[in-house]
Amino acid sequence: AILLSGDKDFVPALVRTRQKGKQLCISSMRAGCNRVLYESPHIRDYDVVWLESCLDELIVPIPAEERSRRDRAGYASVFTMMRVLRDFVEALPNNEWVSSRDIGTYLKSIQIADSNMLEELKQSHGGLRTFLMERACNLFDVQFPDERVTRTPGDHSFFVRVKGDSDETLINEFKRTQ
Repeated sequence: AILLSGDKDFVPALVRTRQKGKQLCISSMRAGCNRVLYESPHIRDYDVVWLESCLDELIVPIPAEERSRRDRAGYASVFTMMRVLRDFVEALPNNEWVSSRDIGTYLKSIQIADSNMLEELKQSHGGLRTFLMERACNLFDVQFPDERVTRTPGDHSFFVRVKGDSDETLINEFKRTQ
């Protein structure tokens, strides 16, 4: 068994694992490893593997072709995604809250080259929630359901509405993408 941690709270589990006849190795960053783990011989069978000394072997560069695929700006800029989302949410009367599920369905219907806008959003920004919270927080209010409300298992939906002066925010994003 290999423990990839420097936390001494694992000592009881390490002792039990060895009692069951399993061999143990600890791997940790030197600065983050508790002394108990590397000074106590009764909790491990091998010398501690210090990750600092192995980083060159463990971290393998991503091939240029894969890196360029990942780094591509996407077919839709941040401005474009913000504008599409804003227009969809504002199309509802009285600036009501819109479900993230409805937004996802809408984005999925917008074709971009060989993909769709939802997939672009996931690939370029990690998903709708991340995009709204990190890139579009000045444009949208996001509301998460009360945790006490019973929801279907796996339901991570939330609600979105446009903040006050969305035109000003979009203009600023447009200037930034120029």
